[in-house]
Formats: sequence, C-alpha cells, structure tokens
Amino acid sequence: MASLKPKDLKWIGTRFLDPIGRVFAYEGEYYRAIYPNQVRYVNQLLDLDVIKSLMIEGLLVETQSSKLEVEGYGMVLKHQTIPYITYAEVWNRKLFRDAALCGIDLNLALLEHGLGTIDFHTNNILQGQNCQPVWIDLGSISPLNAFDINGPVTELTNNFLHPLFLMSQRKHLTHIARFLAYQLGGITAEQFRDLTGATLEFADKSNPRNSYLAVREWLESLEFPKLSTMWDEYQAVEYVHDLDRESMRTSYDKRTAVIHKVLEQYKPRRVVDLSCNAGRFSFLAATMGADTYAVDLDEEAVDRMYDYAREFPNPLSVTAAVHDVMKAPRAVGDLVLGLALTHHLSLSQHHRFENIAERFAAYTTNVLLTEFMPYGLGSTKPHPDPLPAGYALQKFVEAHRPHFGQLEIIYCPSTLAGSFRILVLCTDRRSSSGADTEVKISRVERDKSTEAFIYRFICPSCQQLFVNNPGETIRCPHCQTEPNFSAFEV
Repeated sequence: MASLKPKDLKWIGTRFLDPIGRVFAYEGEYYRAIYPNQVRYVNQLLDLDVIKSLMIEGLLVETQSSKLEVEGYGMVLKHQTIPYITYAEVWNRKLFRDAALCGIDLNLALLEHGLGTIDFHTNNILQGQNCQPVWIDLGSISPLNAFDINGPVTELTNNFLHPLFLMSQRKHLTHIARFLAYQLGGITAEQFRDLTGATLEFADKSNPRNSYLAVREWLESLEFPKLSTMWDEYQAVEYVHDLDRESMRTSYDKRTAVIHKVLEQYKPRRVVDLSCNAGRFSFLAATMGADTYAVDLDEEAVDRMYDYAREFPNPLSVTAAVHDVMKAPRAVGDLVLGLALTHHLSLSQHHRFENIAERFAAYTTNVLLTEFMPYGLGSTKPHPDPLPAGYALQKFVEAHRPHFGQLEIIYCPSTLAGSFRILVLCTDRRSSSGADTEVKISRVERDKSTEAFIYRFICPSCQQLFVNNPGETIRCPHCQTEPNFSAFEV
C-alpha cells in the first residue's frame, strides 16, 4: 500500500514527549509510527521475553508490527485497541490502586533486564479486558542508564500515592483527590504536606527495586472507607455472574427477559450502561459481543462491579467509570441502558424529564432502553406521596419524542410485592424533532405457571394506574376502557 502522509493522520498526544515515535489513530485502530533512528531499538525491545510476557499477562498493551507505512518514519506498530479511553478523573478507587500496582509490577519485571519506564503518570494506563489496568506507553520503556530512576518514583508518589492516601482517609475526599490527580497532574509533596501535614517517602536512591516493593506493600494494605450509596442492596456476585441466556429468556423476571431480547435484537457493537450497579447487564451485553462502558455515580457500586469484572471467569470487554451521567457524555454507544435511574435523577436531583431525555439521547447513536418508575422512589406505593404533578408516564414519554422516531412502552408482569417498573424502548435516534414519533404500547405475556403475577398499567385513556389480576379482562376501572396492548415477544 502507499505510504500514509503525516498531515492526513489523527495524531494522539504531544510531539517529542515519546522518544521512539508518535501514536496515531487510523480506521478505528491505534498505531505508533517509529522514528527511523529508533527502529533497531524497538525491534530488540519487542524480541525480549520479558516484553512478550508482560503483554501476555495484560500489564503491557499488546503490540505487533504493522504493514502500514508513514512518510518520514522507519516502521509502524499496531497496538491493541482500547474500546473506551478512561483517564484518572473517572477511575473508581480500586481501579486507581490497581493501576498503580500495574505500573509497579511492570517496572519490577523490567528492572531485572536493565529497563524501566522513564515516567509514571496516570495517562499511561487504560483499561483492558475485564477492567484490568494496562500500561499503554511502549515508548516510555528505556534502559536504566538513560534516565534518573528517582523521577518515576516521584511521579508514582505524586500521581498515585498522594491521591490514594486522601481517598483512604475520608470518604468525602475521594472526588477531590481524583480531581486533583487528573486536573493538576498529581499532588506534589509540598501540596500534600499543606493538605495533610504528612509526608510519604518511598524512594531508595541506591535500590529502585526496594522503592517499588515498599510502595507495593503499602498499596496492598490500603483500605477505603465505605461510601454512601443510593442502592438499597447490591447484587451478589453469584447473581451477576449467572448470565445463562436461555434462562434469562425464559425467566419469570420478564424485565430481564426484555433487556436480553433488546440486546439480542439490535446486536450493538458498543453499549453504554448508565447505571451499572454491580454490573449484571453490563456483563450480559459484553458476553453478547458488545464493548461495554459501565458507569455509575455511586462509587461503591462501581467498586463492586469492578471486583466482579476482575473475578469473571471469561474475558469481558467492560470498562468501568465513575461520573455524573447528566454531564457531557464521555462515551457513546449504539445502544444505551438507562435503567433504575430516571426516578433518582427526577425526584432526588430535580432534573426535568426533558433534560434527562436529552442527555440520555446524547449517549446513543441508535437505541435507548430506559425506565419509568410510576411510584417514584417507592417500590409498591408512591414516595414521595403525593408525587409531584409533573411526574407522570405521559410527561416522561413526551420528553423522548424530539430525540427518537419510535417509542415503545413495555409492561411486564410482576408479583404484588414487586416494584412497578415500565420499560420504554426508544429507537430511530434523530438529531431534530421535525418528524412525528410513533408510540406503541406493549405487554409481555404472563407464563401460565406464574398465576400469582399481576399487571400494573397506566391507562392510555385516563392516565390512571390500575391492577389487572390473572384471569381478568384488561379493563380500566376508572374510565371503563379496554386498552389494546401489542404483544412483546421475549
């Protein structure tokens, strides 16, 4: 093929900071163009058993020679594609700690071969399979005699250890520490003394290995305070890891069956789960072939999801993130899950339905599966009681009309003690609200073996809630109409 011209490429990062070359994106993949005078060194580096082992272990980004050519460069390497770029500002605490351990273990292995990394900052680490931190900067690996080993240890302390210490001390310092680590490029020793009155010192100028081992021991003993959470309870690991698709399809839990059906029908390549909790639906999407971005503002939930992802027995393309989904999207998917979330955003954080719908729509190029909770923050009765006047299914649906060409309201049967949830499937994403939006109302059939399951409906005619018991004709007792629901096949 013809050589690519540098001016036509999307270069990533700052020129001259990488001693061996420059990273660029091309046709959805990531490459590194190598300077002509560094080709021999790079080939020798890639031939080392320690480099191959680090790639196999997932500590170093997988890298191989490429057939691409770039004018003015000696060779081009192809790097493993990372589906979502997540920097320290969205890392949960356990990921933050494990990212530091990733860099330490990488350097301990390199030290045995007279190598090390010339820097140690958070931007050198991203998430690979199962949220595992992976060092992505091949260009930072150099012979030990080419740099001062105390520099990386100082960067490790400023970029990782100082923020992690703050996170371990007070629960309200977690977001502040993460902000300082990313926005200020770390917390210096002087800043750390001003904040805490303490000093963290691990550098052993005569033996860098001792420095890294001392930091590793400190990190492994680090504990974090329990954070406040909006979830009543977290899903157990056995439940989250139980992703048998046939069981989900035939489950009494028809809500789960609908979610499975939507993922199966639309076959998204990229999924954004806006309220991941412990990660069950994020993992389900990943097992069905999607690169999944699992986000939650609840850091306790993301910590739990992160643990479950690391423990999952098979490779999963899942990326963890902590941030407010009502702010600008940090990832976009073909399909977005916005489940068990809108009632919190509306009633606890006082966002209008129009703002919620607009923001959720910004995360997707095609499909949004969201959810309306008719009882608000309550499970089987309204909370608060009474609910605000504008908190209604009709208002919720109307808020999504400008962003999608088709909406489907989906009712699922549940037990009387089960919470009342209404799924809303939004498809045909559009950028303007000029055309009409088709609204369909469906229900999932009750299994004959689940006679204890009831329906709760919002009457399309009078907008009143009513209950339909097994064997009864579906008729609204308030206005005496008999709504005609389409069948949603799971």
